[in-house]
Amino acid sequence: MQRLQNTNGQLKNYNTTRIQKTAQAQQLKPGYDRRLKAPIKFNVYFEPNTANAELDGRLGFKVVIAPNTTEKSGSVPTKKRDDYLEPARQFFEMRDFTRREFQNQFELKQSTADSYLQQWAAQGELAKYSSGTSKVTYYSFDQEKIQKASSTQKSDSVFTQKLNDYLEQIRRVFEMRRFTREELQKELNIEKSTAARYLAIWLDEGQIHKYATGSRDKGTQYTFDSEKGGERDYSGYLEEAKQVFGMERFTRSALQKHFKFQEYQALNCLNEWINDLHLFKYSLGKSDSLTEYTFDENKGGDRDCLEQAKIEFGMRRFKRAEFQKKFQLVEDTALKRLNKWVDDDGVLFRYLSRQGDRFTQYTFDRNKGGIRETTGDNRVIYGYKNPGKHTKVGVQILSKGLRADSPQPIQATSAEYHKKMARYDSKRPDSKYENFGYELACLGHGPEGASDHWNRIGHTQTKDQNMEWNNNPDNYWGPEHKVESQASSSKADEFKPPSKERDSHPSWWSKNP
Repeated sequence: MQRLQNTNGQLKNYNTTRIQKTAQAQQLKPGYDRRLKAPIKFNVYFEPNTANAELDGRLGFKVVIAPNTTEKSGSVPTKKRDDYLEPARQFFEMRDFTRREFQNQFELKQSTADSYLQQWAAQGELAKYSSGTSKVTYYSFDQEKIQKASSTQKSDSVFTQKLNDYLEQIRRVFEMRRFTREELQKELNIEKSTAARYLAIWLDEGQIHKYATGSRDKGTQYTFDSEKGGERDYSGYLEEAKQVFGMERFTRSALQKHFKFQEYQALNCLNEWINDLHLFKYSLGKSDSLTEYTFDENKGGDRDCLEQAKIEFGMRRFKRAEFQKKFQLVEDTALKRLNKWVDDDGVLFRYLSRQGDRFTQYTFDRNKGGIRETTGDNRVIYGYKNPGKHTKVGVQILSKGLRADSPQPIQATSAEYHKKMARYDSKRPDSKYENFGYELACLGHGPEGASDHWNRIGHTQTKDQNMEWNNNPDNYWGPEHKVESQASSSKADEFKPPSKERDSHPSWWSKNP
């Protein structure tokens, strides 16, 4: 027992002492077992190594001689909390340090290190604080920081008392009814941010209860009555909404504006009324941004924009993306609507090369529907690849629209000048585009486009002849803006396939031209 308790006058930390004394007990056991008669055995059991075991400055153990069960308890002294104070002060000096650094330096458990630091901070031996927005707690033996921390603790105490006084004041004023943050501000004569801070503290402490439709509800109310807190429903707005909108259709934004809702609140309100069968939706589908709502069941249902689409697109071909953008739909809803008009109603016709053609177009003109003939890039195949804007021909074409007020001196034949300095007006007839730069400029065919030339005469010529025509600046009216160029391309006729029957040049259709 005495041999285990002996420390030779040197106290060590709990973990080191435990390791050394466990090893010592194992060395003692064989000698005692030999001196005892079998089946009697000698054993040493140390106290459980729990989180707080080292706080009392001792390592407890029990010597058990069994089976006659003789027990004796003892302990080995270890370093106590204050035994670490001066070494810690000397090691860290005036610099800031964390609990982890203290724990690692003195080989302590996390809970022990936390306990020691908390006690020293409470006794004013060191300062405890967080740096800026960091959640890491720092400690310091710097006297200035210790004094500042002490002042902060006193300030916190004063603040807590002030907060409790305010709480009792508003409890008397508002009693069990609901109140808003604005009412709290007015009653206590405080700023908005201060009121929000007080409310957050009281909510966290469970002193008051929130009545709202979410964390961002601008109409949030508060109450001391727990039964009046919780999730707010929208049934109280129903009658007023009926009076305001009557039996006419209205939008989500109109409801949102009238009741000063956030967008998500307006949507929650509308969905609640729809689920309760008070309200009916009028839309193309789930993601229709033009969805309207009505209290008249006969005015709800599926919004069919067929007539609007006929007016918008007429008899020309159009793409799904164009329809989608015009009617503010998501891709899935747009496709479902177009497919319904094609497959179910038979009023719309596809123009495509094959099933799944990503260039599929649609038209209300039956004669413009059907199979789209395609073999790679027809413009290139038939000899209508445009010259680059930086080439000699490209520069000549761009110069047709070069503005007189372009930066001086004007260098009409310089590709570098065109790239970096030139300004253009579109030469497309009736164009509204003026004063744009090289990046937005396209080479505009005119008056005859590439597909028009091909369909008229190009298919009767060789590819070289078509390339010669396409590289002649005389067949371009000049630069045009990128936007109008793309729009005209989508409306241009397709390149019709060459054939013997069309009297096309043999090089396009014959194996032996």
